[in-house]
Amino acid sequence: MLTTRTLAGLPAYGPPAISFPKPNAFREGFVVEFTMNEGERWIGNFSEGWRKRPNSVHAELDGRSVVVVAGGTGYFVDVEARQLIREFDVEDLRYLDSQRMFLVTNGLWFEMFDENGVHWQSRRISWDGMRQFELLDASIRGEAYDPFSEGWVPFELNLHTGDFVGGSYCEA
Repeated sequence: MLTTRTLAGLPAYGPPAISFPKPNAFREGFVVEFTMNEGERWIGNFSEGWRKRPNSVHAELDGRSVVVVAGGTGYFVDVEARQLIREFDVEDLRYLDSQRMFLVTNGLWFEMFDENGVHWQSRRISWDGMRQFELLDASIRGEAYDPFSEGWVPFELNLHTGDFVGGSYCEA
């Protein structure tokens, strides 16, 4: 069983932490310790994004991969291989247990993914931000910001397909 533990900082002793993404190897970020089934441990150092979002670790998928959110940057990591699968922006992230997938938005569109990759990505829904999400059985409702009216416009997104109605962004 994979276990994770957040650390207050980089350890002073032991093997060096693996940095995600690689160019930030000498900057401390959100530090996570991973312990594998066999007791093998390693430390990940995740560079924090620019968004003021809580840091978190999500190991709900397959026991081999995790999603780490550090300051609004998401890292999908293969823990056994100690490799980054993909990096993405996170405004909101939810694990949908009924579908065994993650639903993520960057404030402009949504996507649904699991350990096998991205299942769908919606078209752009908002000009600049979304809020007040309500999760229903097969859809999510929310509001998308409309800069022309300086207000919020409702939308509803199908969780199986990524299709939606409403929203503020109209493609030309």
